[in-house]
Amino acid sequence: MLRSPTRSGMSTRRSDSQSDLTDDGVLSETSDIQRIAFRNKRKHPEENEHILVIKEEVSEIKTQIAQMMTLLTSLGTSQKEFMEKMSQDVASMKEQMSNIKSTTNNIIKEQNEIKSDVSSLVDKWTVTEKKLATVEYEIKQLKTEPTSSHSAAIISSESIMEEICERERRKRNLIISGIPEPVSARREERSLTDKSEVMTILRKIYPDCPEPTTTIRLGKYNPKKRRAIKLSFESQETSIHILRNRTNYTSHDNIKIYSDQTPQQREYLKKLKEELKTRSENDKKLSSSEETTPITCHIVSKRKNQISTSNINTYQIAENYNCITTTKKSLRFLYANVRSIVAPGKFDELLCIVKSFKNFLHFIILTETWIKSEDETKRFIIPDYTHYYNYRPNIRGGGVSIFAHDNLKHTLLENKCINGNHLMWISVENFSLNVGVVYRRPDSNIQTFLDEYSYRLNKMKRNIIFGDFNINLLASESEKTISMYKDVLKESGYKIMNKIDKSYCTRETPTTKTIIDHVCYNLKETYFHQAVIESSMSDHKQLYVELKRHQPKTPEKISYEAINYTTLYTTMTNNLNNNTNFLYNLLEESLLKSIARSKTVKYKIQNPPRQDWINKTIINEINCRNYLWKEHKRNINNTGKHEEFIKKRNEVAETIQRTKSTYYLKLFEACNKKPAKMWTLINSLSHNKIKANTGPTKLVINNEEITEEHKICECFNEFFSNIGSSLANKIKKPDFPCDALVCEPVTTTHILSQLSATTTDEISTIIDNLKINTSSGIDGVNTKSYQMCQKSNNLMNLLNV
Repeated sequence: MLRSPTRSGMSTRRSDSQSDLTDDGVLSETSDIQRIAFRNKRKHPEENEHILVIKEEVSEIKTQIAQMMTLLTSLGTSQKEFMEKMSQDVASMKEQMSNIKSTTNNIIKEQNEIKSDVSSLVDKWTVTEKKLATVEYEIKQLKTEPTSSHSAAIISSESIMEEICERERRKRNLIISGIPEPVSARREERSLTDKSEVMTILRKIYPDCPEPTTTIRLGKYNPKKRRAIKLSFESQETSIHILRNRTNYTSHDNIKIYSDQTPQQREYLKKLKEELKTRSENDKKLSSSEETTPITCHIVSKRKNQISTSNINTYQIAENYNCITTTKKSLRFLYANVRSIVAPGKFDELLCIVKSFKNFLHFIILTETWIKSEDETKRFIIPDYTHYYNYRPNIRGGGVSIFAHDNLKHTLLENKCINGNHLMWISVENFSLNVGVVYRRPDSNIQTFLDEYSYRLNKMKRNIIFGDFNINLLASESEKTISMYKDVLKESGYKIMNKIDKSYCTRETPTTKTIIDHVCYNLKETYFHQAVIESSMSDHKQLYVELKRHQPKTPEKISYEAINYTTLYTTMTNNLNNNTNFLYNLLEESLLKSIARSKTVKYKIQNPPRQDWINKTIINEINCRNYLWKEHKRNINNTGKHEEFIKKRNEVAETIQRTKSTYYLKLFEACNKKPAKMWTLINSLSHNKIKANTGPTKLVINNEEITEEHKICECFNEFFSNIGSSLANKIKKPDFPCDALVCEPVTTTHILSQLSATTTDEISTIIDNLKINTSSGIDGVNTKSYQMCQKSNNLMNLLNV
């Protein structure tokens, strides 16, 4: 057993004992370690108290350290949260600062814009003030210098009535000046000479002019002067007819014919002429002082029915048909690639488009009509237009048409379909102009087509040609097709009317823009206006072309003779009473003379028929649909735009169909008890009458088409000359002979003396049963004229004789 060392030998170890005896340096063997016995240390009481105090202090220090650690941990967490909040606040402050900066920049920009607007408004205001000053000055001048209408004296009610009566009396009068004075000394001879001279002049103006009731020279007789002659007629229509046609008399320049005016009328016209002269002089002064502005050739205007100038070529992009700029004095064309006019509703829409133009179109030119037979062409009739057409028989696709207005003289020049390519020309005699339409298949040989096309360009003069050539003018000049096509036009002396610009393309897809619909011409000193029209009628845009400086044809007035039956009755009563011998030749002669004296000339303007089912609502709906189509093409991926366009397209088709059906339903209801009008309406709708065909005159014999008029006449003469013999030869002769029937002569016991006498009631009944709405016979006497003298006893006695 080993003992612990004493305190005196205590080293630097924790306890006062020796080193660990189990250490390898002390005991090296295992058996020795097992023999060691351990025991607890003995502690002194003082040491134990001291250790307890120390332990309490240590535990208290530990508790304080734990509290300090808890405080430090909570402090670190709160500082971390605070730093995070600080960083978020700094980021939001930075964002707010950037927003403030952008807002400030926008405010500065808006302030600059407002300053520029204010400056422009100030300039406009100054200009407006100047204009107001000029207007006030002109108003003051007008107040100080009143016109003749304001300065006219107040006329009393009595003088007004006298003036009205005087003008009414003078309506039937005419004044002729410039006729030489007769040299005879006798007044009767001078009067007869004047009457014969006046009638010679009047007959040249109006061949059927009746003799004036009075012919008087105005003023005192003076052989050295030429007094005016005053004429009076029974009817006012006679004097009006002479005044309207007085330009037909050109034998003497110094002879003038004018109406008989009152002194007040002459004074008023004199003042009007003076005022017109004064205003025209003032306008010239103002126009010379104003500065003129240059006119640009490119016009994109929405003003209706106005073109700025007539001596330049102008272009326009029209959003709808109402904003197309048009002029009355022009030759107007509408071109459209319709892609099947036979499709339901297409032709009705075309009629609405034609109706939307204020000034009527002279030519409507269509390509890709897809007409396949002659019978189909009869379905497409536009009133007052002649339909020229070319189609592919029984083959879908292609086809061209020209609708030419009937107030122009036009004939068909050429009509060809070569390898599926259509070429058609018509001649317009009024303007020595040829109008052509061409359609070229996309897959056709370009060289073969250009050879045929150039031959016709060189053969014809003064041409304007529309068509779908399927040659893109926006393509590069280096392409062979483009260069060949332009070389052909240049060699033939033709120009392209289209504006070569993407904004004026004639066919547009989401990815491409092309100009394949062309207008070419070789007219010299001719100016035009062209508009490109957006339409969903097909995938091609439409073209409107005006040739300027065209004098429109004035509406033709139709003259006709009408019988004044009151005058006829009075004249016939006197003439029949003079026929005491009851001679028929005297009756006929007096009746014809009475009718001739009772006739008056009247005039009317024959208006073209109106398509009442086409109204402004349909035209506005079509314009709205075309606008949606344009917006849809701009945003092809926008399903909302697409659905809106489809909905509007269906609504337009339904509106056209419903309006047309309602209109014709009312017509059928009006003809419910009138079979004749009912069948007329049915024939007009089904186009099963020959006269309903608006195509050019032609004849087909043995599959050969004849269009020349003299050849058509020869064919008809030959047919009707041989029809009798040809039909007789076709009659089969019987195999057995037929004996002629011998009839006994029939004798009658009636003689003329046994007829009963005619009564007045019998004559009246016969004449009353005659139809009034029938033309006159060979003698020129109509039914109503007979009815005027039916009550006469002389007529009864004449028939009884």
